[in-house]
Amino acid sequence: MFQFIRNLLNQKGFNAKAKRAFTNYYRFARESKSYLSYCNKMHGIECFMQNNLSKKQFEALTAHFKPNMKVLDIGCGTGDLTEYFAKNYKLKAKGMDLVESKFKYKEANFETTWLGENEYDLVISLDGFYMLNDLYRTLNKVMDSLKPKGKFVLTYTSERPFEKSRLGKALKKRKHDVKDFTQDDKVFNNKAKDLLEEMKSSFIEEGNSSLFHTKYNEIKKNVDSHQNGKMYRSLVTIYK
Repeated sequence: MFQFIRNLLNQKGFNAKAKRAFTNYYRFARESKSYLSYCNKMHGIECFMQNNLSKKQFEALTAHFKPNMKVLDIGCGTGDLTEYFAKNYKLKAKGMDLVESKFKYKEANFETTWLGENEYDLVISLDGFYMLNDLYRTLNKVMDSLKPKGKFVLTYTSERPFEKSRLGKALKKRKHDVKDFTQDDKVFNNKAKDLLEEMKSSFIEEGNSSLFHTKYNEIKKNVDSHQNGKMYRSLVTIYK
């Protein structure tokens, strides 16, 4: 879905138009039994998810969780996954995104909103650190919000190897680790494409053909990008 919206909006118009685009998509997706079934089969948990977090990436991310951690999820979408993390890993979690959350997380653009200072043990961002007007300023703000020895963990997809991406260049002077999930992401998207094709009739029968085509076009674009060697997927850990 990120790929779909990114193609519609340039960076300058993103902040003004993204809220409506995401809100409409999430509303239909969260009410769709077919989409929830897709999430269960692809991600392996009973939870609505809007990102492309594979099971292996999920495990790598949650390995950072410890009970009672104070966690901020920036770009949390509907907040469903943030709530899942909070409940199942006993986290003190907050979320922030452009869209309204049923969990009363903050409706705000994390790029332009103060995140606090020395407040969180962990900040996470799942497929949400792309359309930034000022990457360096936003990164500094996220790092300032962390407690000493805190971590910022995010999934990041780029058209070139991570070290040559925007974020990779921005991290040259910061301590960080990168786990390459490019091959895993390629497998994930191929399986997602096959599954969506199998489930097409289910989406159509419940009146969600537009939802199907939006998700399918996103996944197919990812598949094509992998085939052309223009898609790299990483889990990045940045240390304060």
